[in-house]
Amino acid sequence: MARASSFNVFHVGIFYDNLRFLYDIYKFPPQNIYNCDETGLTTVQEHQDKVLAEKGVKQVGGITSGERGTLVTMLCAINARH
Repeated sequence: MARASSFNVFHVGIFYDNLRFLYDIYKFPPQNIYNCDETGLTTVQEHQDKVLAEKGVKQVGGITSGERGTLVTMLCAINARH
């Protein structure tokens, strides 16, 4: 709740003001600027309500495990290296 309520024009403006201030001081080259994002993935696929199949096929099936699986946290990072 705190994260959602603090994501507003004022706080985003402060972030970009600070970013500009640091960029002006240190002149970061593109290979030193990274964007990263964290996400959670499960080891078990989720049940899908819709199935795409060829027209006229009488039986279409899929198997989805009943187990809960394990949540794996993934952090992806990329930069603007030329």
